[in-house]
Amino acid sequence: PANAAAALAALDILDREPERVQRLRQVSRHMLETARAYGLDTATAMGHAIIPIMLYDDAKAARFSNAMVQRGVNVLPVIYPAVPAKKSRLRFFLSADHTPEMIDQSFEPLLELLKIKKQPVLSSAA
Repeated sequence: PANAAAALAALDILDREPERVQRLRQVSRHMLETARAYGLDTATAMGHAIIPIMLYDDAKAARFSNAMVQRGVNVLPVIYPAVPAKKSRLRFFLSADHTPEMIDQSFEPLLELLKIKKQPVLSSAA
């Protein structure tokens, strides 16, 4: 009953505030486009609420996740056996409450850890 009540409450909020879905789509698209502009591997991500950054190394994924949390960005590592061996990644979970500025700030520590110093190459459509 508690789960059903929570689900009904969430649906009620979506009915009252449909703009939340649009905001989530916008912020997700921004995250995906920015990640790709930096040359990061986002696998088959399509710009929905979960964006992976592929690292292909379990130890690195765990280390980077801890370092990101210490820098104020909550991102979870996904490692074997949750994903196939050598397919580890950082998984960013987005919400309608995130802003493009928050997304941009979350890249700063990640790029530092990855030793990427270049500016993003944004498409003209962005």
